[in-house]
This record gives sequence, C-alpha cells and structure tokens, in this order.
Amino acid sequence: MKIDKQMIENAEQQFTGWALAMNGTGNVEELVSSMGLEKHEWEYLKRNQMVNCLNKKQRKEINDYFKEEKNE
Repeated sequence: MKIDKQMIENAEQQFTGWALAMNGTGNVEELVSSMGLEKHEWEYLKRNQMVNCLNKKQRKEINDYFKEEKNE
C-alpha cells in the first residue's frame, strides 16, 4: 500500500494540535517549537492570511517568540 506523505504530515499536525489542546498548556512557544516553524514560514503564513484563526494576542506572542529566538 502506498503512503501519501502529505496525508501523513497532515495527520501528524492534527495529532500535535490535539495533544497540545488536551494538555491545556496554551503555550505558544511549545506549539511553534513542536511544529518546527521557522520565521520565514511564519511570515509567509501571515502574508497569505493563513493564520486568521489566531487572534491578535496569539499572533503577537508568535511574533515575540521569533524576536526572542533571534536575540538568543
């Protein structure tokens, strides 16, 4: 049986999101870190309005995460 890599990646993302929600951490740093999101990818998502599900506070937290990461 052939494995659809995109479907596997989507499933992994769904499980990660579900696990983080179930843990109730609400920790954006843990979320961004667990998905391996890089700053240029975050900028792309924002530019293309792909993160409209996030409120302003959440987007700011992610922006701050990448600012802090740069300073480390």
